[in-house]
Amino acid sequence: MRTIQILICLILISTPSSLLAGKVRTDYDKDVDFSQYRTYQWKAGTPVESELAHQRIVAALENQFAIEGIRKVTADSDLLVVYHASLKQDFDIRDTGYGRPRWGYGREIHLDKYLVGTLVVDFVDARSGKLVWRGVATGKVSDKPEKNEKNEKKIAKAVEKLFKKYPPEKD
Repeated sequence: MRTIQILICLILISTPSSLLAGKVRTDYDKDVDFSQYRTYQWKAGTPVESELAHQRIVAALENQFAIEGIRKVTADSDLLVVYHASLKQDFDIRDTGYGRPRWGYGREIHLDKYLVGTLVVDFVDARSGKLVWRGVATGKVSDKPEKNEKNEKKIAKAVEKLFKKYPPEKD
């Protein structure tokens, strides 16, 4: 039993933290010169129900735009930015028992419910109206008010990971 515990600890230690923090993927139009985009403005998407969570997402995105040197404007922008967010409930099933019942050991099955948040960020060329870049981040989130600070950090980290892939590197 001790060997199994050590093995599990080694696997967890060697697992990249990005897997534990959530997944990020991007796609983009390979024919676009992303250096032309210097300004952006917001367009309506599918925001989260919580106004506070919406503010956190917008703040995280605006912070990354500022780091990239892309300014927010109210009209005549190069990019239109739209985000869509969703939550869905998922489950983990864990078997924590071992042995056979006749040995006095029973099996226990635990069902853990959790929320998975998905954030989709679209960059649309304002002149052509074509989608030029999409980033998708998914990860576990909490619906408990005492976890809001942790959720805020997860949002910021997810957006930061998205922007590590912007502008995309040409093949």
